[in-house]
Amino acid sequence: MVIIDDSYKMLNEKYRGRKPKFGLEKDGVKYIFKYGACNFEILSELIAEQLGLQMGIDMAHYVAAEFNGYPGVLTTNFKREGELIVSSDKLRAYANELLQENNVPVEITHNSIEDIVQAAWAYDQRIKVERLTEELFKRWAFAGAIMESDKNETNISLLKSARMTRLTPDYDNSTMCQLNKNILNFMDNFQTNGDIETYIDRIGSQLHISKATMEMSFIEEFEYFVTHYPNVAKKAVASLKKLNVDQAIEKVVLDNELYIDYRISFWIRKLITCRLEMMRFIYQSHMESSVEKSIKGN
Repeated sequence: MVIIDDSYKMLNEKYRGRKPKFGLEKDGVKYIFKYGACNFEILSELIAEQLGLQMGIDMAHYVAAEFNGYPGVLTTNFKREGELIVSSDKLRAYANELLQENNVPVEITHNSIEDIVQAAWAYDQRIKVERLTEELFKRWAFAGAIMESDKNETNISLLKSARMTRLTPDYDNSTMCQLNKNILNFMDNFQTNGDIETYIDRIGSQLHISKATMEMSFIEEFEYFVTHYPNVAKKAVASLKKLNVDQAIEKVVLDNELYIDYRISFWIRKLITCRLEMMRFIYQSHMESSVEKSIKGN
């Protein structure tokens, strides 16, 4: 764990988000310290980072830290010199204004992959639409697999410089497996009721595929995904197979010198394993159905 002492310089910078945070600088490197976590949100950020890296996703780097007795996470500020960060709500607002000015009868209103890509293209035509779409789908599948429910419009952003516009690293995964809530009470309930699958299916996501899927549960939306985007789904599922919860937790423990209660490890492993099994069943069923149709067609 990092202790934030007088060797860090406080920066007068403002940051958005539901958790209080402030900027720091040390040895020419800028950091952001986020605190005020509920329950196990700090562990959520740390473990989610390791799981995302396993899938090959560019992740914001977090370490457990403490400032004046307040626990939190310290992250390197990923905004480089000369770059602007544009969250997807601001991106949509800009794109809508531009489309309106050009008399294009389209309004970009949803926190969806479809609308984010469309807004990004309107914002900067240098954007590689196919690459951006594929990366957002990968991150959407990842968020669904770890049950990160807070991918709202301020937690998905672009970084723009004079040379290029790119996605930020994936950040703010503090609600993974509902670690922001009292999971120990949930675990007691499961010992008597045992309906963990129904509980998992109720954990939704604020990021969706398109307007057509906004009201779907994640599992329903994943079925839509593999049906309508089979090539992208194949790549996403291949990445999901790399997830190893035990390995991610072990890395967090070693890197941060933390103790993680075995009940928390069990909870994370159980939920993610169940969610992945649901996703694999849907994908495999779709693949078998596609083969059958192909055979009948021949």
